Amino acid sequence: MEILTTGKHSSSTRNNWWQLGIFIVILNTMIGCDLFSSTKSSQPDTQSIAPTANFELSEATGKAPLTVSFTDLSSNGTSPIHSWQWDFGDGNSSDQQNPQHIYQTAGIYDVQLIVSSNNGSDSMTRGGSVTVDAPDLLVTVSLVNHKGIAIPEVTATSESFELLSQSYNEFSQLALVLRPTDTAGVIRLSKTGYTDALLYLENIIASQTVSLTMAKRNPAIQFDGFTGAELIGVDGASADIPADAFVRPDGSIANGIIDAYITPIDISDSIMVNAFPGSFYGLPNLEDIPDGEDRQQQLFSYGVVEYTFFEDGVELQLRDGVEANLELPIYVNENIFEEELIEGGLIPMWTLNESSGIWEQQGEGIIVANPSSPSGFSLSATTSHFSWFNTDAWAGSNNGSGNGPRNPVNCFVTFNITGLSIDETFKFSLSNLAIAGPVSTLSNYMIYDGTAIATRVPAGSLISATIERGNNKASKAVLCISSQITVDINLEEIEPEFDQWNLTAEPVFSREDENSLYEISANKVLIGGTFYGTDRVEIESSLVGAQLLTLPSGMFFEADFSLSDNTPTIITATLKNDIGEVQRVSPVDFVEEQSPTLDYLYIETTPDGFSQKYTWKVEGADDATVYYLEEDPASIGLLVLNIDDMESGTLLDSQLLNLPGYIRVEFGNQYGNTTVISRLSELRCIEGSELCGPATQ
Repeated sequence: MEILTTGKHSSSTRNNWWQLGIFIVILNTMIGCDLFSSTKSSQPDTQSIAPTANFELSEATGKAPLTVSFTDLSSNGTSPIHSWQWDFGDGNSSDQQNPQHIYQTAGIYDVQLIVSSNNGSDSMTRGGSVTVDAPDLLVTVSLVNHKGIAIPEVTATSESFELLSQSYNEFSQLALVLRPTDTAGVIRLSKTGYTDALLYLENIIASQTVSLTMAKRNPAIQFDGFTGAELIGVDGASADIPADAFVRPDGSIANGIIDAYITPIDISDSIMVNAFPGSFYGLPNLEDIPDGEDRQQQLFSYGVVEYTFFEDGVELQLRDGVEANLELPIYVNENIFEEELIEGGLIPMWTLNESSGIWEQQGEGIIVANPSSPSGFSLSATTSHFSWFNTDAWAGSNNGSGNGPRNPVNCFVTFNITGLSIDETFKFSLSNLAIAGPVSTLSNYMIYDGTAIATRVPAGSLISATIERGNNKASKAVLCISSQITVDINLEEIEPEFDQWNLTAEPVFSREDENSLYEISANKVLIGGTFYGTDRVEIESSLVGAQLLTLPSGMFFEADFSLSDNTPTIITATLKNDIGEVQRVSPVDFVEEQSPTLDYLYIETTPDGFSQKYTWKVEGADDATVYYLEEDPASIGLLVLNIDDMESGTLLDSQLLNLPGYIRVEFGNQYGNTTVISRLSELRCIEGSELCGPATQ
């Protein structure tokens, strides 16, 4: 059709337009509609219409694990809906019309529904429609002393979690009900006379049971804050304190009599290692982190020491600009690569951030000879504040071998897990397997999502990976000899098994009066250990009475063993679970002879500067002999004095005042001698003070 826009219309053209108008009127009359009208036809519209998505949910808020039911309320379009696709906002989905989903972890989640038909699709998203709060969890703590015996009346506090209740259960375990307000954090367990136990919990998504040890603080070493002092503690742990070094919380200088508590932790002991505070995670110096490596690293401890200082019950700290020299005892003989430690080697030193539970590197220390240390070595370092100190390696450090850092720093291990179902909670642990080397244990609870676990371990190290869930357990040893390693772990139901089982008879010394010799009148038998596949062990023995004794993993029982009991006596330990039963039958002999049992000995210069003070705790010692060894701890030594009365636990002596070197003390009884070596402390004087006179012998 041509449309003219200019010029005059001819008569023929007008006739054509008139005829077209008549035709349109007739056609409009025939079909019953007006082609020029905006009114819609009453006849059905054949245009395709997509569905409209809509849904509702049964629960909007609750504690994890939260079960939510979703109901489809969508409307069909031209054709019925044939598919539903749900996104629950936590990484999970469903294609059911009316699904049910369990939210395992706390969070706020958006939910989306997409519905589809032959005529199209539609979606609806409800933002923040599900709020999942953290569950109230039960943390059960087997809290013991250095012998593994339960410690009562311990107080728990936390900056990380809301503690709802704390009580002791029938097995003398501390039961803590808490509400997580963070994914990881610290619970502090305190009791007068003990170091605080700092329990680090990572990714706390499930109730759990842990074993902790609280170390008893050694008696205070007193010194004059005005003059400072060289403090020599147990196992050769020491601190060289300058004059006027401490300040009170108000900033004033503490120059009175100060009580120093130096408490080393022997991480090579299977019970005391659980006194390690916080996590086995550390933050090395930023400049030491290779490109591509995370800053947070797994640590491997050679030993840990707590230093605390008080004046009249008020805790003190070093003032700004003051440093103190330390020696931290080393309790192992090898580094993480099973190489022997050498004098002059370097090991990083760390302090604990007690709020986060993560260690922070504070420079390095040098390995020095120390005859008072169990390994013969200690780490010499400096500090500008006092706290927990850790002699600890990480993958990028020299580790005391003198061979320099490792390259590559870490290898990456991928663990392919079978035997778990989706959304099951399990425990994953990494531990160092070197027998004579440093210790490390990382434990984490996880929810299985079908993917492998990828983690970093130091290149060249030997570690054990363990997965546990109820009666199911699997372990694999991994030697990290390449940059990428893949390991398959199949979680299977197992019979219960003993990890460590200890039966130790310790003598009980007694005497009729102070003029009599000590004799062994009885024994105490420590019974207990650790195990897998069950939470309890049943113990049967005449030493525990007619009833079965039930103990949790990691806790010991102290039984009386008298001369009238049969020796050897038989102790039967039984583990049970749904899969099977394991029994261990062990004889225990009565200990009839043993030299004195030494707990500690250390020497200090008295605050007045006129005497050396020997402080000890020993059982069964009738006498002691003190030898001065000068600078050679291997020498026979010069006899200084004999101590005939061992009851007091302290002795003042001016003979060795201000002399350098070591002493050897031999504690004796009718059965033999127990020997300990301790370094003498240096007399600290201020110029013009009357405290220091000439050395006397």
